[in-house]
Amino acid sequence: MPYNILSCADKAIAAYIAANNPSASNVYPGKNATDKELPCIICYAQSGQIMEPAHSLIYVVDMAIMIKTSCDVDLNIPPTTIKEDSELRVRHVFDLFHVVVGSGHALADDITQTAQASGDFDLNDFVIQSVEVKNQDAGFEPKTDAWVDTLNLELICSVGRQ
Repeated sequence: MPYNILSCADKAIAAYIAANNPSASNVYPGKNATDKELPCIICYAQSGQIMEPAHSLIYVVDMAIMIKTSCDVDLNIPPTTIKEDSELRVRHVFDLFHVVVGSGHALADDITQTAQASGDFDLNDFVIQSVEVKNQDAGFEPKTDAWVDTLNLELICSVGRQ
């Protein structure tokens, strides 16, 4: 039973996006995300706090889903096509986490089932109990000429069948 909750959360969210998104090519957990070709989706658990009681093995995890798309107009692609492609990719990912209005538990169950079916041994006993969309960010990454649209989530998750 792995206790690296952040790595498990990265992989679980990446598996869910890859399984449920028609434009989800190049989806990576955070630790596998360096120097990836655009467009790409990076799932990165930024921090995790254990909930009370201290030995519960239940964590609150702050998760960022970053959708990076090219804004390089030197690719001989019309700017409107680049913009439309970016907006479509962002919409598909963001919509996955807004589908179940009012119930982060149903979404959490869907993500858990997809992650456990992914074949990744680390996710066999990983359970997401709740998902809450916290906010969205957008920006530009000059190093890669990429737009970066980020969906920030709060996950309640655990190892074992809590």
